[in-house]
Order: sequence, then structure tokens, then C-alpha cells
Amino acid sequence: MRRLAVAASCALLLAPAAPAAAKPKLTKAKATAVFVSYPKVAGWLKHYPPKTRTTEATLSKGVWTVKVWTSIDSVGEVATGKVDDRTGAVTEAWTGPQVAWQMARGGDGAFGGRQINSARVWLGLCAVFLLGLASFRRPLSLRNLDLLVELKLVGRLDVGQGVGRYERLLPSGEHHHHLVCDRCGRVEEVALDKLEPFLEALKKNFSDVKVIPMPELDLNRAELTKAK
Repeated sequence: MRRLAVAASCALLLAPAAPAAAKPKLTKAKATAVFVSYPKVAGWLKHYPPKTRTTEATLSKGVWTVKVWTSIDSVGEVATGKVDDRTGAVTEAWTGPQVAWQMARGGDGAFGGRQINSARVWLGLCAVFLLGLASFRRPLSLRNLDLLVELKLVGRLDVGQGVGRYERLLPSGEHHHHLVCDRCGRVEEVALDKLEPFLEALKKNFSDVKVIPMPELDLNRAELTKAK
């Protein structure tokens, strides 16, 4: 028995000591300062004077969770997020409705889980939508084309003066440009990599070329002044 007690004592002496908890690189005040100075958070906190704010910062597994409240009316929590203790980088930042309503954060599976975005479910919903609203007497009517636009299967380009053009959307969702002739109304697609060379070619024949963005029509208007 005595030998067993001695052996146990030696084993305890030789056993490695448990590693001490790593000391945080950031203090609570520093983690809070990093978070509130993050552009998205700082922009939102401009609505709430500093004297009305209270903060809280807690560390868990190398990540600081920072929360900000305001005493204005009954607003409550106005910002929350996470700061990496090792790098000092803000890894999450949520403000306004995103604080209390996690669906507003747009995370994976936030709306209806992951099954609702599967091809089988989505195509089924598209079929129900078309069966209920489509005009089968006039399959080539503008009404049916507008329904396909709503389903993002077809795109509609408004070129002004009440004129629209329908075209198939690219599967990749890649945006492309269009040139519209003000005289004849002709519409031509222009690849993005060919747009700049095309404008350079115009400048050789015209004394002045101005490209005016028209986001409401999803196109650019080029104003040309004929060279004398």
C-alpha cells in the first residue's frame, strides 16, 4: 500500500501542469473601440449621441462580442458584432433591424431554410405562378412576357419613350450594356470589354463624346457633337 502511495505521488509530480489560459491581446475597452469605429457601426451610431450609449464586451474562445445600447426612448440595443482578439479585426457587425431580427442579416437559410431555394421547389412555385396568372389564349402576349420578367427568366429593357425590349437573361446573371439609337430606336448589345474601344472610336469622328448614366433605364446615353 505504501508503495502505491509513493507511485501515485510521483505520477502527480511528473504530470504536466495544465496550460495557463492565454492572456487576451485586446482589453475590453480596446475591443469596444475597434467595434464602434468600424465604418458600418460608426455610421449608424451617429444617430445616437455618445452620452446616451452604453456598451458591453465579453470574451469567449478568442472572440469578443460587443453590444451597444442607447437610452433614447425605448430603442434599446442598436449595434452588435464580434471582434477577433488575435487580429483585432471586426468579423461581424449588425446595426438597426439586423440586431433584433436575424433574418435581416441575410444569412444562409434565413428565409425558409435551404430547401425552398432548391430547383425542385422553386420550379414548382414558378409553375403555380404561371398557371394562375398566364394567358393561354394568347401565349405570346405582353402579359405572359411580364410574368416571365417577374420570375427572372426574361429581362425587360426600357429604352425610353414607352418602348421596351424583352431578352433572355444570361444564366450567369452577368450584366451587359446596350446602345440605343435615338433616331431609329435600334438596340444593340455591347460587351463590357468592347465598350471603351467603341467610345474611343466615336471620339475620332466626333469632337465631344459624353456618356450619361441613366440608372432608371439601365443604360447609358451618349451625347455626340459632330466634328466640324
